[in-house]
Amino acid sequence: MKKLLSLLSILTITGTAMPITIAASSYKKEEFKLDSNINYSQTNNLKNLNRNKRENNQINNFSGIVKLFNNINISIFRNDVILKNKTYFGGNKNVEEYDILIQKTKSIINTNGQTTKYGVVLNNKVYFGSSDNNVYEYDTTTGQQKIVIVTNGGIISSGVSLNNKVYFGSNDHNVYEYDPATREQKIVIRTGGQIWSSGVSLNNKVYFSSNDHNVYEYNCVTKKQKIIFNIRNDNIMQYASGVVSNNKIYFGSIDGKIYGYEPLELIESDIIDLQEQIRRGAYLYYQEQNPNSYVKNIEFNMNDLKYSDIELIKRELVSNIKEVENICDGIAQFENKTSDEEEYQTQNCKYTKQSIKSYQILKGLNKRIDNTLEKGTSNTGTSSILNSNSKSKISQTGGEVSAGGSLFGIGLSASISHSQGNEESNTSQTEKLNSKTENISQIISNSSSIDLSNVTENQKIETREIEFPSQKVKVGGNQTKKLTFTLNKTITKNKFIFNQYINGKIKIKIIDEYNNITEQDLLIKDVMNSLKNNGILPKEIVINNSDISFQGSFLLNKVSSSNLNIVTEEIDTI
Repeated sequence: MKKLLSLLSILTITGTAMPITIAASSYKKEEFKLDSNINYSQTNNLKNLNRNKRENNQINNFSGIVKLFNNINISIFRNDVILKNKTYFGGNKNVEEYDILIQKTKSIINTNGQTTKYGVVLNNKVYFGSSDNNVYEYDTTTGQQKIVIVTNGGIISSGVSLNNKVYFGSNDHNVYEYDPATREQKIVIRTGGQIWSSGVSLNNKVYFSSNDHNVYEYNCVTKKQKIIFNIRNDNIMQYASGVVSNNKIYFGSIDGKIYGYEPLELIESDIIDLQEQIRRGAYLYYQEQNPNSYVKNIEFNMNDLKYSDIELIKRELVSNIKEVENICDGIAQFENKTSDEEEYQTQNCKYTKQSIKSYQILKGLNKRIDNTLEKGTSNTGTSSILNSNSKSKISQTGGEVSAGGSLFGIGLSASISHSQGNEESNTSQTEKLNSKTENISQIISNSSSIDLSNVTENQKIETREIEFPSQKVKVGGNQTKKLTFTLNKTITKNKFIFNQYINGKIKIKIIDEYNNITEQDLLIKDVMNSLKNNGILPKEIVINNSDISFQGSFLLNKVSSSNLNIVTEEIDTI
């Protein structure tokens, strides 16, 4: 065992600078005085810690993408703990503090066993484990030490912190959580082997490897543990602590390999990236068929997918606002100071009648095709996979984005459009629109080429110059007549729910850890089913009998105005 622990080599991963060291130690169980301030009633029945049968630690579903990197010599080391210009490191039976400014060392934690070489920092306190089965806390403000975690095995794990709590693995096969706020400890991961891993945290989860050849995940939100992958060689003990880079975790093993793990979680976004969903789904599909194989690389081609024209299925009124706009300088006033009726004449009136229609994608789909096989090399620019000339429900993919593709071609039915007559008609229409959400069924022809990933508001403005000729106005004796020239404007916002159907096959190419190549044609429906089975299929994607459909939404705004209105007001002159 000591010989195994004394092995030391270096792991280098692009984008990380977090080396980790495993220190050799001999462990002996010794008694130590407990801290009276700790609530040890929360230790989860320490007599039962060594049981081999555990709950909630099986891989029921694939939780992430595991990739293998071969022929790498590995044990991982990491730098000392540094806090406030002081560095902390474990010794024989104590933890030393070295003041960088005054260049002096002092002992700050004394234990009954060999301490871990490295620890963890949290809120001006440092935490170190010891072979006396305990984890110690040192308060750098008060200078006080105390035991905060008691286990049934020696501590090699250097620990990790997350969400104001610390986590340490133990040789009693368990990972412990300590909450400084409540001063309580509890077991959060139960494994079948000793835990030398210091652990790593990512996205509200902590990860520890165990000498039972598994890597475990503990979700701090759901309070559940699970195995995320297994190192199959039974002669190998895994003690790597893991490093994080680009939202992925890398674990080393003394079999000379690095295991990369990318957690797969539901992606919730206003724009669904179809290519990314296919990448994840293709991996899961292959892994379901080949559970004992590690994927080295995944390639896929989406060129055979076909997309339908857009089908409107529902309309929801968001707002319907009416405004009155003054035109032709607003008001013309004629005052007759005589006792006889006089005739006056208005000036010519020119005004612009404007109709504005705009739409904006609220929930969209990115249908780019890169056919490069890894997420990191994809082109973020928009590219089309649509044939804009097709009028059939399903159109062949391929080609560039049609610049003319838009939603302005929606043929609005009478129940959706608005009359532009008098105020009474508009009021009646408002009441009708507010009465319900309307189910509709309308295919927008030539709409398969629309870029559903563009959230920029698209606007179409139509203007018409109108000249209102001079008018004769008769004004009675000793009267003043006011004429107001107005346009009635209606501003309507409707939210449309739509479907776009997708069918066809995806060509995938899988390269496994032994460089074996598997090529398959997968139905888009089967790829999405793999996401569904693992609980990470976006709710906007629906699996049908022979295809899938994407359900999105967009906002359609209409600004329309009626013809010129003249309002006459007569005022007696005193």
